[in-house]
Amino acid sequence: VSEGSDAPTLSDRIVTISGSAEHQRQACREVLQRLRQAQGAEDGDTAAFVVLVPTSSAPVIVGSRGKRVLALIESTGADVEVSREVLAALAAQPVTISGSLEQVLDATAGIQEVLQELADRGRLL
Repeated sequence: VSEGSDAPTLSDRIVTISGSAEHQRQACREVLQRLRQAQGAEDGDTAAFVVLVPTSSAPVIVGSRGKRVLALIESTGADVEVSREVLAALAAQPVTISGSLEQVLDATAGIQEVLQELADRGRLL
C-alpha cells in the first residue's frame, strides 16, 4: 500500500498485488471486499474500482476499435472504462470497473491477463 507521498497526483492509496495468478485473484477479492464494505455496498450491489495500468498497455486493453474492452464487458457483465487521462507522474492510465463483486473481480482478472501477455512477450514497458 502506497503512502501519500508515493503518488503525489492521487488522493487514493495504490495497492500493488503480485504473485501467482490465483494468489493475485484471492488478494484482489480481499481488497475489493474491503473497499465495497467501506462504500457500504453489498456483494450484489454495483460499486466502482479503479485499476492503474501502464500507459503503454491501455491501447492493447481497449483493442482495435474497442473490440477487446467490449469483449471484456460482455464476458464479465462489468462496466469497464479506460480513461484517456494519463497520470504522467506514474506513467499510468486509470481503468474504472463497475459492477457486482464477481463482475469486477472477473474484469480485473481479464485486464491482468492482458498485462501478463504483454509482460511475457517483453512488451510491457
